[in-house]
Amino acid sequence: MTRNSTHRLEDLCKKGFRFYDDKRYGEAVDLFLHVLYTDPLDVDAMIGLAGCYISMCHFTDAVRILKIAADIDPDDPLIRYNLGYALACMGRISEARQELRRCLKPHVPRDMKEDAEKLISILDKLKSDEAISIEKEVMCQDLFLEAQQLLYSQRYREAIQIYEQILKIKPNHAASVANIGVCYEHMGDLEKALKYFRSAYQLDESDTLSLMNMGRIFHRQGCDQKAEEYIQKGLKQVSPVTPPRDIYRIAAFLVEMGRYIQGETFIKDQLRELKGNVQLTFLLGVAMAKQGKLSEAQEVWREIENECKEAKDYIEIAEKILKGKSTLEEADFKTMLVARTMEVL
Repeated sequence: MTRNSTHRLEDLCKKGFRFYDDKRYGEAVDLFLHVLYTDPLDVDAMIGLAGCYISMCHFTDAVRILKIAADIDPDDPLIRYNLGYALACMGRISEARQELRRCLKPHVPRDMKEDAEKLISILDKLKSDEAISIEKEVMCQDLFLEAQQLLYSQRYREAIQIYEQILKIKPNHAASVANIGVCYEHMGDLEKALKYFRSAYQLDESDTLSLMNMGRIFHRQGCDQKAEEYIQKGLKQVSPVTPPRDIYRIAAFLVEMGRYIQGETFIKDQLRELKGNVQLTFLLGVAMAKQGKLSEAQEVWREIENECKEAKDYIEIAEKILKGKSTLEEADFKTMLVARTMEVL
């Protein structure tokens, strides 16, 4: 590797950490992965990537990359602390405690040592949830990602088979249950979809997306009162700790259900916290365009046109409508951004 290429990777890493600080996790992940593709032993990129995964609630992915980083630099307290934190979020209490105790050594910075002590004291009061080995956890995550690709490819029955395989190992894996619901919805079986969304929510009552999905199903079935009940319940659960991927989905759901004004308001509220986020900015433009606010939508999309081809395309479509060469009804303003920043379901 040349000196110039080393400097370039360092610059990419720094940019990735800036994106991380701005909560633009999808974009940061892309940069860190690019660095690791070129230099698979770059520990800084691993730490940044794992930090993004933790913030996105992809704890198994974070543990996987942090274990590799720990093999390369076993004495780095930041790696150990983040690994302990991710394991704790997975409910693997004894393993988390073991990693965090490595942060109590004399050479560890005082603030990190204090944070580790606080987290250990919290873990001491909790019950462990280590029904399966960490190796099986990782295997389940690999299967989950495989199923996601099948879902995106509209191979729904094959995806369901893999989700069911995961559930044989982890019966309480709410994300797999919810995504079986997604598959059935796409296959047109709304009753089965509703059943699985309800089951997912029963497994994890913090699962805002399952609430919104139930609201969306009731909306499609014409049960407006029930739809409103579940949508409002879901929106009330949104908080500063709601993962960005869930925020994107909720925003898209509102627009897809024709709740353009509500969607616009929700997205603007979220952008106060997630400033500059490409996905949300794109969706804000869609919500505005759907209301006929085409000039305003263009201004929003111009903010991200250099990072998002779809935004540039939509600016041109809006311009044709404004010039009378097309109509809003003919325009195909979709909510789903096919870009590198899209989060998994």
